[in-house]
Amino acid sequence: MVNERYEAQQYLEGKKITNDNAFRAYYLMTCLLRESGLSKDEIRAKVKEWEEVHSIKKKYDVNKIVRNVFDYEDEVYLCDPIVKINKRDVEIINSRFDNKKTKLIALAMLCYAKAYANKENEFHISTVALSAWSGLHRKTIASRYIKELIDFGYLETVKKFCANREWSGSYRLQSTKYRIKLNLHNSGDNILEGNDIRLLFSRLF
Repeated sequence: MVNERYEAQQYLEGKKITNDNAFRAYYLMTCLLRESGLSKDEIRAKVKEWEEVHSIKKKYDVNKIVRNVFDYEDEVYLCDPIVKINKRDVEIINSRFDNKKTKLIALAMLCYAKAYANKENEFHISTVALSAWSGLHRKTIASRYIKELIDFGYLETVKKFCANREWSGSYRLQSTKYRIKLNLHNSGDNILEGNDIRLLFSRLF
């Protein structure tokens, strides 16, 4: 989720694919294949082969995705930031929340914010992608865990249902723009490895 290049490679290998999050998989794989120097028709062939090998049921217009990735090549790129969590980060989460699943989402939001937030600590994320990443149900994430983060001053909603850069034609991932209400310092001895948010959580909590 944070390391998009690693995430795309996982999808290409048939790992961590969920029906709800299928479009993100198509999009990131297309970006990765484009970065490797493949042409449009070569990418289409790779993706169609991937659908067949992994018995993907939810299929999209591959040509439309590929064309949009190529048309906006200056804006489309994959990120692979290193995210570090420090002792103060853990103390803040523990001081505000008791529920383990709320803490998991708080940690996930913090990791994502450290990687992608702007100078105002604002970032876009969708509950669909967050669900696939954390393993928690997206409706519960939205109705309970994120609501708790907002209620207790950890997070605030800036704008709901904005389209981020993950799109293709009529397909859009509806993300929400949040602001994390912390001082962000990408420092510490604990590193998010391979996007494994649960492994990091188990080490810290």
